[in-house]
Amino acid sequence: MNLIFSVARSGGTQRSRGFGLLPALLLLCLRGLSPQDAFGAGSHRRDWTVDGMSREALVVLPERPPSDKGAPLVFVFHGHGGSMQNAQRSFHLHTVWPEAIVVYPQGLKTPGQLTDPQGRRAGWQHAPGTQGDRDLKFFQQVSGPR
Repeated sequence: MNLIFSVARSGGTQRSRGFGLLPALLLLCLRGLSPQDAFGAGSHRRDWTVDGMSREALVVLPERPPSDKGAPLVFVFHGHGGSMQNAQRSFHLHTVWPEAIVVYPQGLKTPGQLTDPQGRRAGWQHAPGTQGDRDLKFFQQVSGPR
């Protein structure tokens, strides 16, 4: 199974990398969903606890079960001050790539590099080691075992 990770910025995509993941990833995404709403039922709000902190994301599963090769997993991160709902509405990657598992994670209150120095709005850690690597740990937990 492949993970495609890209950072969307105004003016286009900054960077893209591919990572190999185990097929168990699909089971992680499906855990907690009943068989009748596992596929083709729109987005599902999922919750995780990471280092004692509650985290959430909207997960959109493919309309049909994936082939033997599995389904691509794509993370779509909102900008500073944004939300998982706005990212889903704005980017709607799940409609552009209906065969993929699309995850729209929600950031936490984070100081911005250019604006919002008090950290009143949702965002993401800007470098490794900042914010206790809370967003990296969240991504690792959601993306499943290596």
